[in-house]
Amino acid sequence: MISRAHRMMLAIVRLTNAHERHIRAYQDELEPVCQHESDLVQSIADTAWRLARVLGLEMAMYTKSRIQLAGSFNDHELSLRPGMIELQTFLTYEKQLRNPQLYARRVSTSPVASS
Repeated sequence: MISRAHRMMLAIVRLTNAHERHIRAYQDELEPVCQHESDLVQSIADTAWRLARVLGLEMAMYTKSRIQLAGSFNDHELSLRPGMIELQTFLTYEKQLRNPQLYARRVSTSPVASS
């Protein structure tokens, strides 16, 4: 039986490998020719990676909440339930949803670090 710590380590290794493949794909496409260009490509790839992770986290929060609230609002009209679940999700997890959105805004508008 695989321990929880071992499963977590395997997940980290898979995530690290996926990140490395992501960066390599940007390098292959943009073909940097000097260190400055390599640094810019790395920054672009990292920003795209972080933005995708933020979106994934946000979607996971909404999915989890939809599952938790699936039986709620049964006394309301069927067509109203999805919107009510969305609203309740936002109200319940407002801070947790706002933080990744703020992070995404910062990441997408931050200047590329100079080398």
